[in-house]
Amino acid sequence: MQLEIEFFPYPVFIGTVLLIAMIIRKWRMDHSWPYLLFFSILWVYFLVILKIIFFPIRIPEDWPGSISVQNTLDTLSRINLIPLYFGNLFTTNAAVIFRQFIGNILLTMPFGFLLPFLVRVPARRGFLIALFTGLALEGAQLLISLLSIICKYGHSIDINDVILNAIGVIVGFGGFRSFVWLYRILISRFQVPTNDLFQFIHKVTLQ
Repeated sequence: MQLEIEFFPYPVFIGTVLLIAMIIRKWRMDHSWPYLLFFSILWVYFLVILKIIFFPIRIPEDWPGSISVQNTLDTLSRINLIPLYFGNLFTTNAAVIFRQFIGNILLTMPFGFLLPFLVRVPARRGFLIALFTGLALEGAQLLISLLSIICKYGHSIDINDVILNAIGVIVGFGGFRSFVWLYRILISRFQVPTNDLFQFIHKVTLQ
C-alpha cells in the first residue's frame, strides 16, 4: 500500500497560510494594495501549477528504502534529451498531442504576463527567465522521480517540455508588452483614472 497525497486539503492550506504571511510582510514594507493584488494572483497561479504538475503525489510504502541505484538508472534512462524528438506521440489521440504542445505553452504564459507587474524585466533577461522556468519545472519533477516518488502518475521528463514551457513564458512577456503598447495608445487619448489600481498599472507600463 502506498501513501497518496492530494492537493486538497493540506498543500493548498499551507500555500494559503504562506500567502497571507507574505501579504502581511509586504504590507508592512509599504507595498500598495494593487501590488499585493498582483502578487496574490501570481501566488495563486503558482499553486495551480503545483496542482497541475505534481499532484497527486504517491509515496511507496517502503520509501525511502525504494530509492536504489537501479531505480535511479531507470529514471535517467527514460529522460528525453533530444530536442524536437517526440517518439510515438503523433500516433496518439489529438487530446494528448494538444496537451503536450499547447498545454505546456499555456501553462507558463500567465507567469510571463504577470511577473513584469511585480519586478522590472529587461528584454535581454526575458530569455534567461523563460529558460530557467522550464528547467526549474522539469528539474523539480526529475528530483521527485529520483527520490522514487511518483508525481502526477508518472509524468515523463522531456527536454521538449522545457522548450515549450520557455516558449510559454516568452509569449506571456509578449502579451505584457502588447498590453503596454495598447495602454499607452489609450492614455494618449483618454485621461488616466486617479484610483490606486490604475495609477499602479500606469507606473508599471512606464518602466
